[in-house]
Amino acid sequence: EERGPVADAWSSFWTAAGARLEWTPTWTASQLKDRFEAITGVSADPQFDVEHATYVLSAGAPLAETWLSPLWAQRAYGRFRRGNGRARGRLVQLDDRRSMTARKADEWIVVDTEQQPTLVYGLMAVLLRESRINRAAFEGVAGNMAEFERDVVGRFTPDEVATVTGVPVVTILRLARDLVSTPQPLVIVSADADPALVDAVMALNSLIGAFDRPGGVLASLPPVETSAKVAPLDELGAS
Repeated sequence: EERGPVADAWSSFWTAAGARLEWTPTWTASQLKDRFEAITGVSADPQFDVEHATYVLSAGAPLAETWLSPLWAQRAYGRFRRGNGRARGRLVQLDDRRSMTARKADEWIVVDTEQQPTLVYGLMAVLLRESRINRAAFEGVAGNMAEFERDVVGRFTPDEVATVTGVPVVTILRLARDLVSTPQPLVIVSADADPALVDAVMALNSLIGAFDRPGGVLASLPPVETSAKVAPLDELGAS
């Protein structure tokens, strides 16, 4: 828990010691674990570091509402928008309705949930065609890069994606280019999204080098078990 007297006490203690505090959710996207593991090979819940991102593209994720752990999401969203010494983070929401997150976003792109994977792959196709990807990072988590590239670029042309999704070609091109024009872009997705959309979001994150970096997607590993014994508090004293 990140609020309350205990949290405040620990915050005061570590701040006085000169530590930098960073709150993380007590419950993360366990529903996304299988898809995260499929692309990275890491068995862990994905943790989206919204707070340190410079640009967030949200595929239907209710970031400003009840996404994942609500208290954590509100704190991360607030710090992302304030910037904390850097430019204010930009939020683009893909949504089929004018949700609260869509209303708060810098830009709301109206696209049906079923067509969001097509749009995400369309953005990937633009980045691949224009050589705007982090190829080294992508090859580290993907399989046959050449085959993937041929398939995506061939199937998801801007004209085809515009026809299917209703999003204009100029918007598709701009979204793709804007995404990689900032140092720490991030793509997020609703925890209960269709697996096809989750796979698309994970693939796009890998293309832009968002895995395992600040403002990206991190692995939330379980705590390490230990056999060490802890003495009861009443047995601890000055020696």
